[in-house]
Amino acid sequence: MLFFLRRTFKARGVGVFQDNEAGFAVVYVCCSVPSVGLLLRNINDACFTANRPHVKLFRLQALAQTLAGCDRMNQSKFRRDKRGMISVEAALVLISFVIVAVALALLVVDVGLFATQQGKQTIQQGVSGSSTPLLVDGDILIRGCNADASNIDAMMIPLETLGVRYVPMSQNLTEIGLQVGNRTAYADIYMGINNTLNPQNTQLDTLVSRVGNSTGAMLFVGNSNRDNALDSNEKGYLILHFAAPDEPIQNEPVHIEIKTDIGIPLSIDFVIPSQTTQGWQTLGG
Repeated sequence: MLFFLRRTFKARGVGVFQDNEAGFAVVYVCCSVPSVGLLLRNINDACFTANRPHVKLFRLQALAQTLAGCDRMNQSKFRRDKRGMISVEAALVLISFVIVAVALALLVVDVGLFATQQGKQTIQQGVSGSSTPLLVDGDILIRGCNADASNIDAMMIPLETLGVRYVPMSQNLTEIGLQVGNRTAYADIYMGINNTLNPQNTQLDTLVSRVGNSTGAMLFVGNSNRDNALDSNEKGYLILHFAAPDEPIQNEPVHIEIKTDIGIPLSIDFVIPSQTTQGWQTLGG
C-alpha cells in the first residue's frame, strides 16, 4: 500500500515515506496546493491504515477525489494567471495601435497644412499675376518745347509699387512700349534705372538731360537703396524724352505700356491737351 501511495502521490507533488518506529505512513506536501487541511486529513487517514490489510476502499476514493479537486483548482489558477498574461499582451497591442494611429493622424495634419500653404501661395500668385504691381502715384507732367508749345518733348510719370514689397525694374526685366497717334510706335524704349542721381530736389530738366537726345525712358528713384528694383518705401520718377520726329502734338493720343517681370502690364493712355504752354505743366490741369 505504501508503494502504491508513493507512486500515486509522486505525480501529484506529494511525498510519502514510512516511519518504522511510529508504524504508520507520514505525508508531506512538496508544492502549493489549495485546501491543504482537507488534503492532509484524507491522506493521513489513508496512510495511517496503509500497513493494515483491512484498509477501507472509500478512504482511497476520498483521497483520489481530493487530489482530483486539487488538480482542478490548480488548473483554474493557471487559467486565471494565463488570462492575466493575455490581458497584458492585448494592452500592449492596443497601445501600439494607438501610437500608430497618432503618427498617421499627425502625418495627415502635416500634409493638410502643407497643402493649405501651397494653396495659399498659389492664390497669392494668381492674385498678383492678375493685377499690376505698379501704380501711377500723382499727376503726370508734360513739357511744351516749341514757340507755340504745340509739341511735347518730355514727360514725367510718378510711380509706386502696389501690393508687393518690390518690383524688379532692371533693363533686362522691364519693357516700356510707346505709341504716339498712329505714326510712331516703339516696342521698348526703356534705358534702365539711374542710381547716380537723386531725383529729390533736382530739376526735371536735369533728369531729362540724363535720358539723352533720342526717344527713350529712364527711371529715377527717390529714397533709393541703389538696387535695380522699386521698393514699397521708394518713389519712382519715370522720365520720357521724345526725339523731334516722335514728339506728340496737341489732341494726339499717347499710349504707354510698362511691362515688368511680375504681374500684368501698367497701361497709361491720355490725349495731349488742345492748349499747351512752354515749360512744364500738369496733364489735364
